[in-house]
Amino acid sequence: MTSPVSPPTMTGAPTAPDRSDRATFSARATAWADFQKDTLVPEIQDAIDNAFTNATSAHESAVAADVSEAAAAASESASAGNAAAAAASAGAAMWVSGSYTEGQAARSPANSRVYIARTTGSKPTDPASDSTNWRIASSGSLPDWPYSGTTASPPLGERSRFTNAAAVAVTVPLPAGAGEEWAGLWENGLYTNTFDIGVATLKHNGVTLTGVITNNKRIPIHLVSVGANNWRFAS
Repeated sequence: MTSPVSPPTMTGAPTAPDRSDRATFSARATAWADFQKDTLVPEIQDAIDNAFTNATSAHESAVAADVSEAAAAASESASAGNAAAAAASAGAAMWVSGSYTEGQAARSPANSRVYIARTTGSKPTDPASDSTNWRIASSGSLPDWPYSGTTASPPLGERSRFTNAAAVAVTVPLPAGAGEEWAGLWENGLYTNTFDIGVATLKHNGVTLTGVITNNKRIPIHLVSVGANNWRFAS
């Protein structure tokens, strides 16, 4: 990280030439011109360089603070999410093809995560591959799940944490109906992270967004569905 530096000391100027003092005018004018060329201009450049260095240091400190804040938020969300996931997981049996009732929990053999049945009836597909009939258990708090790559396609119903230092492009699944949730937290402090909501719409401050959205605010994203393919930001 760039360290801040003290501003340079400016050299005092020689006596300026005075047209009313003709005896000293020539010598003072020469000294004044030499001072501007040899001293003043280089010292002004040093002061400009100093200002740029300190501005860079301040920017890097701000970015580092944002990253630290994001890491703290990630740690907090991990604790809450893991506690919620543990509560939801208690007593959940491993999924097998068969009939399930709405609200019943089952653990996916593919990833060991707990899912809740959306409907009552036959469920012949692993919940991890069947978002139509299953949602990830949240128990009132989205479970925390980390991703280390520069691209990710997380499922609904989780708080996705993106840990890569480079920009991360996220593809958000389409919500099937009202009440679906997804949250994302980028920990790299960049302005260039994106999330793609596809053909879904996201209404925010009177503007309707769709497709790829750049998270240039460097803030956590929490989306809540208000209907099929319609998102809003959680309050």
